[in-house]
Amino acid sequence: MNYVILDLEWNQPVSQDRAIEGLAGEIIQFGAVKLDGEKRVADSFEAVVRPCRYTKMNRYVKKLTGIDEKMLAGGMPFPQALDAFHRWCGEDFALLTWGHDDGPLLKENARLHDLPTDWIAAPYNLQVLFNEQVTGENRQWSLASGLEKLGLAPDDAAHDALHDARSTAQIAARLDLDKGIAGYRDATSALLCADVLASAGFRGLADPATALEGAVGEIPCPVCGQPLERGEWVEQNGEKRIAMAVCPEHGRFFVRLKLWRTGKTFSARRTLCRPDEQIDAFYREKALRARQRAEKRRADGATGEQAGEN
Repeated sequence: MNYVILDLEWNQPVSQDRAIEGLAGEIIQFGAVKLDGEKRVADSFEAVVRPCRYTKMNRYVKKLTGIDEKMLAGGMPFPQALDAFHRWCGEDFALLTWGHDDGPLLKENARLHDLPTDWIAAPYNLQVLFNEQVTGENRQWSLASGLEKLGLAPDDAAHDALHDARSTAQIAARLDLDKGIAGYRDATSALLCADVLASAGFRGLADPATALEGAVGEIPCPVCGQPLERGEWVEQNGEKRIAMAVCPEHGRFFVRLKLWRTGKTFSARRTLCRPDEQIDAFYREKALRARQRAEKRRADGATGEQAGEN
C-alpha cells in the first residue's frame, strides 16, 4: 500500500454576498506526494485548476498563496485535474492530510461538478497521529510548528500545495503510519466527522457569538433540506464547537464547527456526520463538563456576592 499526502489550495468568495451555499472554497491547486510502503518518496503530483465559480481571486488567498488570475487562466478544469489525481493515486493507497479541511473540500468540489466521490475515502489527519506519537497533546499544530518540533526544515515556499505536501511528507515519514492508521478511530473519537455528509463555509462574521446563533447555527438537514432542531453548542476547545441536531424524518446528526479570525472578522466551517457510539460518548462527556463548569461559575459568583454583602 502507498501513502498519498495531499495538500489543496482553494479560492474563496471576495465577499460574503457572493458566497455559494455549500461551497466553502473552490480548489485552485493540487499538490501531493506518494510514499511507498517503506515511507520513501515514490512520486509527486501537481495541478493548477481553473475555477468556474469563484473566478476572481480573494485578496487574502492571493497574498497567502501567490496565485493570481493569470496563473489560473492556464490551469486545467477541475474534472480533468481530479481524474488525473485519481489515476495518479492508483488503487491501493491511504489518503493523508495535515488538518481536517482538505478531504471534505475535495468531495464538495467533486459534487459541484457531479463527479463520483465513492473513491475518496475520509483522509487520515496526520495532526492526530502527530499528537498521538510525538507530543501527547490534544491540539492543532501548524505545519511549520510540526516541522520545527521534529527539527525538520520546510520544503521551500509555504502555502504552495506541492511544497506543503512535501513538507507534510517529511513529518509522515517520521511517524508509524501503520500503527496510527490501525488505531485512528480510537485516537480521533469524535474529534472529526469521519464521513462528512454536508459541509459549509462562512466568512465576514462579526464575532463567534453572532456566528453561533446566526446563519451558521441554522442548519439544513443534509437529506431533505429542512431545518434541523439543534441542541446547545458545546465548546470542544477554544476554536471549535460541537452540537447534536435532529431531523424529525431523517434522525440525528453530529455538528462540528470550527471558527477562526480573518482580519477584523471571523470565518467558520461547519460539517455534519452521523453520530456513532464513540461520538455520542464524546459529546456526552463534553456536555457534562460544560455543565459542571457553568455550575462552578454560578457557585463562585454566588459565593462572591455573599462575601460582598458580609
